[in-house]
Amino acid sequence: MSSSNNAVLDALVYALRVLRMDALISRMQEHWSVSLQVVICGLIFNHQRTTMIHKNKTTSNHLMTH
Repeated sequence: MSSSNNAVLDALVYALRVLRMDALISRMQEHWSVSLQVVICGLIFNHQRTTMIHKNKTTSNHLMTH
C-alpha cells in the first residue's frame, strides 16, 4: 500500500475513533480490503458526481447571463 492510502486509513480510523465507533473499526479490520474498496469506490463516484454537478451549474449560469 502506498503512503497516501495509509494516511487515508489513519484519518478514517481516527475519525471513527473520535465518533466512538471502535466496534465498527474492528469489524472493518476483519474485512479490511473489501471495506477499503467500497470506501474508495464510493469516494471516487461521489467526487465524479460532484464535479459533474459543478460543471452543469457553471454551464447553466453561463447560459443564464447571456
